[in-house]
Amino acid sequence: MKVMVKAINYKNDDIHKALKKLKDGSNDREMELIELISTVYESLKDTKEKAVDKVKETGATVNESVHSHPWYYIGGAALIGLLAGLCFRR
Repeated sequence: MKVMVKAINYKNDDIHKALKKLKDGSNDREMELIELISTVYESLKDTKEKAVDKVKETGATVNESVHSHPWYYIGGAALIGLLAGLCFRR
């Protein structure tokens, strides 16, 4: 999670640099801007792929755990339901 936050902050700085270059308006700056935006886009795409892989991995782990110990999860859900019912009763 910390890595993703750092990556987003880093990308935010790059986007600000790109916008600043866009305001300059020269052709050389335009090419630099295009390169910078494509770099940021590729990096964000890589970050997204890593996040999706991590979510899939976590989902598989939870699925395996639920299938190996279903009664723990059934009991936990019942307990949460009981506590919610007690908290929200009239």
